[in-house]
Amino acid sequence: MEHEFPQRAAWHAFPDVLICAPESDVKNHPDYEQAKEGNLQDSAPAAKRLSSDMVPVKAVAALRLVTPAAAKLVPVHALEHQGINRIPAALAELLGEALGVPVETSIIQVNVVNHTGASGWHRMSSPPLFDGAVDRNRPYVLVDDFIGQGGTLANLRGHVMHHGGTVVGAICLTGRADSAKLALSNQTLDSLRRSMGLKSKNGGAKTSATTSHASPKAKRDISFVSRMLTPSERAFVKRDLQETIEVAKRTKTG
Repeated sequence: MEHEFPQRAAWHAFPDVLICAPESDVKNHPDYEQAKEGNLQDSAPAAKRLSSDMVPVKAVAALRLVTPAAAKLVPVHALEHQGINRIPAALAELLGEALGVPVETSIIQVNVVNHTGASGWHRMSSPPLFDGAVDRNRPYVLVDDFIGQGGTLANLRGHVMHHGGTVVGAICLTGRADSAKLALSNQTLDSLRRSMGLKSKNGGAKTSATTSHASPKAKRDISFVSRMLTPSERAFVKRDLQETIEVAKRTKTG
């Protein structure tokens, strides 16, 4: 691997992730467990049946709107603790047939992270890393089975973009609806800039107590890194920090 840490790119106006089906419907499907963590021979047909049952026509139609003819679908190839997760590949194959676009198979996840059912901190501290050749200037659509905090898609997108490709959209079989938005809103970006003591797009600037003594370069670096996070990741970090502060206050006064 060329990089020890995942690569990411600023989100700009990235479209919301398309989510095909409710999480309960997917996880209660009779083929889900086999497709998610089975052996290669059994998981492939199970994942194909699962994807066929869970992908509605409207999801394919919505994906068609953001998928150029020259695009490739790139699924997350991931090893789970108990076996091979074939769902992203089966979903990509199904969508590729419906849209008439090829599936990229050379980009793979090169580490085992076991994110299924994991805590937010485990997801962020054990990021998936990707490797594999990218076609320069080719548009890609990311495909995964589940979106939680959005970190896997963010890292896969970063790999594609840092190697010369573009990413025009993403689709998941299921996931949290509040995680579908990966791009930060202008309001959030302005709030972030003000908290860093930087000028917002509206012109004003406020100095944060935590960054008032930081150098201009440090403030820009902090702001840039924060924009790499998905909204769900930023919300988790903020919530966890607030809870930690409250516990510290109670401990101090107790």
